[in-house]
Amino acid sequence: MKISKGFVFIYLITFAGMLWYNLSHVLVNDGVYEYRTYLLNIENGWEFRQTLINSCLVTTWMSTLIQKATGWDSMLLFRVFPVIFYALMPAFTYLIAKRYLSIRYALVAVLIVLFNSHILYFPDMGRVGVAMGVMSGMIWALLEKRLIWAIVFALLLVFSHYGTSMIAMGLVGIAFLIPLVIRRKIFKHYLIIFCVLVVTVGLWHFGVAGYSGMVMSQTLLQTEQTGQILSQHPDLFDITT
Repeated sequence: MKISKGFVFIYLITFAGMLWYNLSHVLVNDGVYEYRTYLLNIENGWEFRQTLINSCLVTTWMSTLIQKATGWDSMLLFRVFPVIFYALMPAFTYLIAKRYLSIRYALVAVLIVLFNSHILYFPDMGRVGVAMGVMSGMIWALLEKRLIWAIVFALLLVFSHYGTSMIAMGLVGIAFLIPLVIRRKIFKHYLIIFCVLVVTVGLWHFGVAGYSGMVMSQTLLQTEQTGQILSQHPDLFDITT
């Protein structure tokens, strides 16, 4: 994989900005739950807990392995880790936009991503920020027909965030079906990645970590029913269970 200078520059700028934000602001929202889960995993190792956050292994378990191997400050590592992945999003946006537009407009696309109001929110939801960066890499790999990279990103995505992996599965499925229906053309790499996502999501989020799949299913089918499930099963958010 040849890395362009533009990709590296945009990645480093984003990384620096988001790192400053993460290190200068307190944890809020789901970031608090993620941090507690992360500390529990450091102390006790990964355990099967029926919580949504605990099913997101990249944020809560991969960072734990790094902390145990290096002995780095747990809070510092936790604040740095999601940014490594999230900074990929504008960088891959640049590569994707440059396929179809001039460099000038590719940079405009990057600025739109960078100045999106949500960019200050994602770092506080580490698993969502990680998933956004990984999914952008998967989209780039699909467009470039880099099957191995696409598989790697797809697998990381599934273990990054339950909801984003479902969205990606739908997008890849649609991207496969449109040329098949309109032009009778089969893009095999899209089909392969779709199958990878379906199988991995099924095994993990509807199998081993079936509680996350249950909530996702009810969210898609009936929002009101989801609220009833969450109220009846508060342990889905209680990371100590």
